[in-house]
Amino acid sequence: TGEERDLVAGARHIAATVEMCPFHTPVDVAIIDEAQMLDDADRGAAWTAAIMGVPARTVIVLGAPDCAAMVHRVASLSADPVEEVRLERKSPLAAAASPVKLADLGRGDALIAFSRREVLSLRAALMARGRSVACVYGALSPEVRRAEARRFREGQADILVATDAIGMGLNFGPLRRVVFSALAKWDGREQRPLSVQDIKQIGGRAGRFGHQDEGLVAVLAGAGEPATIARALTATP
Repeated sequence: TGEERDLVAGARHIAATVEMCPFHTPVDVAIIDEAQMLDDADRGAAWTAAIMGVPARTVIVLGAPDCAAMVHRVASLSADPVEEVRLERKSPLAAAASPVKLADLGRGDALIAFSRREVLSLRAALMARGRSVACVYGALSPEVRRAEARRFREGQADILVATDAIGMGLNFGPLRRVVFSALAKWDGREQRPLSVQDIKQIGGRAGRFGHQDEGLVAVLAGAGEPATIARALTATP
């Protein structure tokens, strides 16, 4: 990553953030995940560069269905053939019928906020109620982020409070329910409503095949309407 390197002599595989794509290391296969980020105003160029420039015989591009048109366009610019494979989620994702009160959060729940200040405020409020809480946000070091994810995954913390960084890159284990503390976020330019892709990407961490029958996505009481979640989860790409 941009923050750390773990180099192992003789390793046959490389894992890296997209900005650290190893352009000078030819490989048989490159797998580029989260390709819907092609549409991101700040980081999309890194995905474009990786898909077009990674020195691999085969490039496997993974992403939400929304990214298919963009991937086809990038491939056409490179004159590369594309085989598109669509996979269906194995465990259903459902919107909760009613908002969730802070006091009703329990083991296996993830509460999503959109600033460090709000994450820390919600963590304090839950701890004041006697709950054990793991906390993850972008400004934490990679070691601390992994340690907090491990605490939640291994049951040392009942509730996870995190920013939308939960959507990519960390293994939190099976989440029973994802609860949004707000349905709008500051994107660096303006306060805007969460997009369909935001809700699907983050909410999609709820439920895991073989662990829960379904994943639930909800909104905190007073923060918005459950119908907004339901419309996003059923929206077509």
